[in-house]
Amino acid sequence: MKGIINFVSFSALWHDRDEEMGSQQSTISDLTPLTPENITGRYPPLTAAEREIAETRIRQAGELGLAVPGTNSRVAWSPQNQNRSYGLFVYIKPTEKQDFICAGIPNCVRTTSTIMDPLPKCELHKGDQIGFVLCQFTDGANKKNDVVLHRLAAKKPPPELVELEGRRRYFDDEDELMKVYSARKTTTLLQLLLWPDTTIKIICLNVGINLPNGAYKELVEEMDLHGLELRIHDKLSKSAAITLEEGQEIPFLLRAENGESIGALLSRGKNEKKEKVAAIYFVSTPYIIYAGQALNSNVHGHKNLKDPVVDYQNNKPPSHPNPKIVPIGIVRAEERYKWEFHLQMCALIASLLRLRNCINPSDFSAQSHPLCINRQVNSSFVDQKSWGIIHGYLMKKFLVDVYLGPKASDQ
Repeated sequence: MKGIINFVSFSALWHDRDEEMGSQQSTISDLTPLTPENITGRYPPLTAAEREIAETRIRQAGELGLAVPGTNSRVAWSPQNQNRSYGLFVYIKPTEKQDFICAGIPNCVRTTSTIMDPLPKCELHKGDQIGFVLCQFTDGANKKNDVVLHRLAAKKPPPELVELEGRRRYFDDEDELMKVYSARKTTTLLQLLLWPDTTIKIICLNVGINLPNGAYKELVEEMDLHGLELRIHDKLSKSAAITLEEGQEIPFLLRAENGESIGALLSRGKNEKKEKVAAIYFVSTPYIIYAGQALNSNVHGHKNLKDPVVDYQNNKPPSHPNPKIVPIGIVRAEERYKWEFHLQMCALIASLLRLRNCINPSDFSAQSHPLCINRQVNSSFVDQKSWGIIHGYLMKKFLVDVYLGPKASDQ
């Protein structure tokens, strides 16, 4: 029985370690502020014989498993199924919808996102190349188009994809990994926008494109690698920016009036149009910019803590003003995500070029360079007209003529 108690207690201890591990703030220790506190287990690691006894008892307990002493959780054995060819131990908490995995390798009992075989995440069994892997693949059989797939190493890619070995990178820090990952995906997205003015068409298999929030240095490095440049070509006056060519504008059914709320705009759209409509809008302050779409006025509710606007609202410095929703216009409801994407790209480019608040500058006394807080965009909405529309809106609303294309050789 000692083996079972040790096994389940050790599992519980390591599960708590994953959730509660913090950073030290000591000013006298040799450890850096990012060094986790040392955690000593209440029980020593099980011997091979003790573990074998514990595993046998847990298997015999069936789906219900055995209780973890001192908690209301249990450890159970989950046999192989149609989704995996191996069995594994699971740590079950009644308050969680999802079970946590315990590796079946001796003393490898980290319980969050552990991969059973052949890549356990515990430091004892990860081997020399520990941490995270970022890869890029292409289609070895497609000689006509440049096929791009950026992946975090997890599942094997389809067999027709060929890894570009020179693009593989290893990371110990997940934040650093995500910076490079988002920079790579965003660079591919910018290349997509240049079609058909490129010699070869790029096909991006990544639909969700993580935006490089806080990773501008990594984005510039990746763009330099591909000989790509994004810069302000010219600043425009309001009179010069008004006239746009056909096809360079979002097809608004109605435009928002000055000071009109999103609710009032939607009501007007529903009354004047016979079809289902949606609003597209910016959330803006001198410090942040966000683009979104809505079918009703109930957007960015305070209970949705994963919402970037709500997250900013809850964590912004006290000196920063509250963000304001600025509706832009009414579009067809079935097209709202497409036109939201184009506004999101405008917000991103304005952020990358450090443009001042051009959405509602008169609402604030302070001026700064708003940062885009949209986290991801959908690359499936890119078509041959996308850059023309984005470029046109940047000229009309942000008063800049932006150049996106090959980098000059003398730079």
